[in-house]
Amino acid sequence: MNRAVDSRVLLAAILCCGGPRTALADFVFADGFESPLVVINEVESNPSPDFVEFHNATADWIDVSGWTFTDADPVTPGHVYTFASGTIIPAGGFVVYYETTDFTFGLGATDEVHLYDTTGRQRDAFGWTAHAAGVFARCPDAGAFRDVPTPTAGSSNASACP
Repeated sequence: MNRAVDSRVLLAAILCCGGPRTALADFVFADGFESPLVVINEVESNPSPDFVEFHNATADWIDVSGWTFTDADPVTPGHVYTFASGTIIPAGGFVVYYETTDFTFGLGATDEVHLYDTTGRQRDAFGWTAHAAGVFARCPDAGAFRDVPTPTAGSSNASACP
């Protein structure tokens, strides 16, 4: 059975009790998403190539093999990307996927990105109603999304955040 938990309580549990491999699947946040071990951290939807950056917000590596991400139209063929077997995001690390080399669907002016684990549970989502003037990035990493002027794909958003 899942229990609602404040993210600060979960962070304290992670720090004191052995990291994210302890029964995090039992926790659901008030917004309905599972424990935010991996988050959508940065999104570029214009100009091409579009990209999506994912961030491991924990102090341990996370295997995302078989996880998927989609745009707002996951029923259209080709609009679901599946992470390859052996895809591991290191502690505090980042991984970036590009439209031109990794996924085949573009991200529009009004669109969304959804992240799902191997069981189909949504782990994170972000939507927008217009392209960013720069790029959509969480400030600080794993924080709230902002429109920032400079992309930082594959690294911390700290240098781009106000």
